[in-house]
Amino acid sequence: MGFTQFKQLKVATRLALGFGILLAGMVLVGAVALSKFSLLTTDLDALLNNRMVKVTRLTELKDKLQSIARITRTVALIKDAKDAHTQADKIPPLRARSHELLAQLDKTVVLPKAVELLKTIQNNRDAYDADIDAAMKLGLTGKAEDAVAATDILMTQVAPRQELIFKALDDSVLLQQELAQSEGAQARAAVSSGQAWVLGITGMAIVLGGFAGLGDCAQHHPRPGGRA
Repeated sequence: MGFTQFKQLKVATRLALGFGILLAGMVLVGAVALSKFSLLTTDLDALLNNRMVKVTRLTELKDKLQSIARITRTVALIKDAKDAHTQADKIPPLRARSHELLAQLDKTVVLPKAVELLKTIQNNRDAYDADIDAAMKLGLTGKAEDAVAATDILMTQVAPRQELIFKALDDSVLLQQELAQSEGAQARAAVSSGQAWVLGITGMAIVLGGFAGLGDCAQHHPRPGGRA
């Protein structure tokens, strides 16, 4: 439809067309806003309920393993049998919680790199626990020679495995943090894109809606000096 043909439309038709354009613009703005909000919700859900949860579990797992190793070293050095057993009694709940955390991570970790790091931890866990138990058993005897043997196990067997496990834990945390940053950037991009779309569509609807009434205004409100 050309401008001349548009001017020939009835006033009511032009007003209806302008209103229709504005209404269509509002509907489109709403649709775009809902779409971008859905993307934002998805990204935030992944960030808060996936990445950050995994970081928390990995950090807690490392803390539990560190506590077990520290208690074992303490037991190997304590000469008082009662105090040594008191310290040793702290290990079972710590170990149970570490196994629980590993099971939770095993169910939720899906990315190949994350799975590989988790397998490194799992593959060394049993041997790590066995070495800890061996050192603990020697430390609880209260004998000087057993304390030396326990220390030797901690230094030559536990420490290397602990370093391997802790590196896998640190790398896992770093990976989840990088993924969280990426998802946060996607969320920010979705917000910016949504704002641009809403402003653009709103502006276009206003312009087109106003244009629809221009002919009527020009026709019914002539310039001063012109014919009525």
